Amino acid sequence: MFRTLKSIIAGIFTGAVLGVLFAPKKGVETRNAIKKDGMNAVKKTAKDMGDDISDTAQDVYKELNKNEDFRKGVEKVKEASNKAQAGAKKLYKEKVPLKDRRKIKKTFNKTRASVEKGLDKAAETVTRFSKKDDKKPEKK
Repeated sequence: MFRTLKSIIAGIFTGAVLGVLFAPKKGVETRNAIKKDGMNAVKKTAKDMGDDISDTAQDVYKELNKNEDFRKGVEKVKEASNKAQAGAKKLYKEKVPLKDRRKIKKTFNKTRASVEKGLDKAAETVTRFSKKDDKKPEKK
């Protein structure tokens, strides 16, 4: 499967390079076409690969689920995970004072907001530079 992924990526890259080298269109037109067509190809390939992975995972799970020991093991792991999570929550509440928990929550929320703001700024910057690149006059 990974060999197929490498082949697909290599094919996309090779096609893009050859397309640029032999393109009959101007640079701006070619770049726009590559952005559009390349992204569509990457999206389709990623979706197809995701579908394949999902199908394979479902098939493997169905086969494994036929085994009684596997099902019992899955249940034990779920139970242990739930107990560990509940224990961690209980310890956190017992050992970390309420005042500190509030500070932690406040800091976490501020950090999340900052990261989201940074991601928004990065998206704006990419969009702005992309628009500038499209508007540059073609050098002859």
